[in-house]
Amino acid sequence: MGRTCYGGSPADFKEDATEIVKYVLSLGNQQPEVRLPKQGSRILKDHLGKGDQGRYILTASYTDNGGAIKPLTNSDVLVLRSTKVEAEDADELSNIKDQEKALGEIHDKSFFVLKNIDLQGVKELTYHYSSQNRDAAIEVHTDSPDGALISTLNYQATGKWDKYADASTAIRNPGGKHDLYFVFVKKEGPNKHLCSLDWILFK
Repeated sequence: MGRTCYGGSPADFKEDATEIVKYVLSLGNQQPEVRLPKQGSRILKDHLGKGDQGRYILTASYTDNGGAIKPLTNSDVLVLRSTKVEAEDADELSNIKDQEKALGEIHDKSFFVLKNIDLQGVKELTYHYSSQNRDAAIEVHTDSPDGALISTLNYQATGKWDKYADASTAIRNPGGKHDLYFVFVKKEGPNKHLCSLDWILFK
């Protein structure tokens, strides 16, 4: 299973890693730390046996020989998401309700955010969604709800809230890491209760 890079400045790395570690510990299911050699490679097939869910937290540190002064140590952290992102794992919500297994109560101009995403190698998004009777669109903007538009999905209603479908659309790589804003759009009324979103697949 491929991974979508999730990163930022060293300060952002440390802050994000701290919050993620707190969350993992809160589950009462802490996994043993895996140490890797300084050289070589390792294939990250899944997240500790959980298939396409969860994240990898990679930390690296180096201590020099010191010489005439005290040895200095530096470290960095990298977080890798799965290519399949559960919608309820979004980093930020606006006018959307987290329903634990999906995002719901979505209206025109509602949005959610996935932070510090590198889209290198990603050409398509697949959404797993349901909509009782609203055709609408999901736009992806970089760094703000009004930022550069890099993807648009025009989806059709599935007929029932419990009837889910998959819909795919192309996405453009803007280069580098960006916060991705997924904005729901339906200007004409009725434009409330547009969609229930389960997950997104980056391909």
